[in-house]
Amino acid sequence: MTQDSIHTTDPTTGAIWVSWNHPLVLDSVFFPPPYTYTLERAPGFTSTSFQTIATGLTGDTYLDTNLPLATSTTPYRYRVRLLDGQNKEIATSNIATSIFLQLYPRDRAILLEWTQNVPWLNDTFYIYRADPPQPGTFVQIATLPARATGFATFTYLDEGLVNDTPYCYYVLSRGSYGVSGLRDPLWNASNKACAYPRDTIPPCLPDPTTFQIQDDCEANRIQITWSKPDSSCGGDVGSYGIYLSTEPQGPFTLLAYVREPQRTYTWQGNGTHKVCLALTARDTSGNESPLSQPLCFDNCPILMLPNTFTPNGDGINDIFRPFIYRHIAAIQCSIYDRWGNLIHTSRDINNLWDGTYRGQPAPEGTYFYVIQATLDTRDQRSFQKSGSLTLLR
Repeated sequence: MTQDSIHTTDPTTGAIWVSWNHPLVLDSVFFPPPYTYTLERAPGFTSTSFQTIATGLTGDTYLDTNLPLATSTTPYRYRVRLLDGQNKEIATSNIATSIFLQLYPRDRAILLEWTQNVPWLNDTFYIYRADPPQPGTFVQIATLPARATGFATFTYLDEGLVNDTPYCYYVLSRGSYGVSGLRDPLWNASNKACAYPRDTIPPCLPDPTTFQIQDDCEANRIQITWSKPDSSCGGDVGSYGIYLSTEPQGPFTLLAYVREPQRTYTWQGNGTHKVCLALTARDTSGNESPLSQPLCFDNCPILMLPNTFTPNGDGINDIFRPFIYRHIAAIQCSIYDRWGNLIHTSRDINNLWDGTYRGQPAPEGTYFYVIQATLDTRDQRSFQKSGSLTLLR
């Protein structure tokens, strides 16, 4: 085999030039003429599922247009069988596979990757590109010396392009068997492929050492301010994502995007505890960085109690209970009279004492309470609160 070169790139109706060398010497007595060739084709770089696509060939070149021929998505390999005048096989050729080119968009660049599987030695690759607005006019943009035979993959990064603009490419190889009497050099073209350069790299995260935090736990408010990240990661910063979770390991949900140049965000909670906030940076192409390390806060626990209550049945202030509380997971309240006798206990935060003792109304006067409370923060710490309480009827 001396040629397996893409003539037409198409998803179904492609075409490939295939060439081979006539045998240098034949024993016409043992193998009587006339001689013909049978051409076989298989998809991919390594497939052995060959199918006959042409018989009775007498020349050494064939334009394969036998459908389907998906040259834009699949490489094809070929071999020929030499038959004598009695239709007896004389020899089978080696196998050559078309060069297959794939493109990978980058920011203002396109990475070309092509793969060969040929029996000859390729010494040079020529890179051709068609620029807009003439996508069919190809111009050579690079020459890559190489010494490669068999199965091999090569890459080339074409830089300095314009994002979101179409560019088309193909690769032309030059090779040789290095044997006298064989066609030399051997030229083979890859499929043509097109792509749009685009920004695929997210920007850097803001430097966490620049974060400024104002944590107002009484008001359930957290304000974060940060500095613009540097541009070393690639891409410009278009906005910052603010994410919320109740645990440092997540899951995090998106609260908002803050558009550059604003670099501050205020979270106003509703009494939620275990607040963890994390930031991302997103560029104008939509590439978003991973989450920053979370910033976690325990909002202040609050337990505010009255010093007087009036259990007289009028529906107003009849129960001793806190009028404000927050982040209390469990509570135990003990009520003592002025002589230190325990007269009541309760674990109901909304009914610490109803002003009775052994089922009867307790007399007016001063009582004392001791409260042990457990917080619903991550460390579940507890605290004790005590004070005096006046009962009036």
